[in-house]
Amino acid sequence: MIPLKTTAFDLARYLGSLASQAELLKDTFETGDASYIADARGVVVRARDMAQSARKTRTLATLSTKSLAPTSPSSSGLTRGPTAREIR
Repeated sequence: MIPLKTTAFDLARYLGSLASQAELLKDTFETGDASYIADARGVVVRARDMAQSARKTRTLATLSTKSLAPTSPSSSGLTRGPTAREIR
């Protein structure tokens, strides 16, 4: 028999919205299964942490991009030198 190759599935990656997180928690509380509720709460916490981390990463990337962007001399406080026509 050929072994079956599997990959890990993380539900937290698919719970990006508050609505999807609320739906999961609603479902778990309806079952009344304490271990299912505890697992779902952990998944929701992980999903929120992942979303927060993604926001921070996007913010840092934006700041880095802006800080590395070339600036014009006038915006950096430098004055413009004379042009070739002005030197004549």
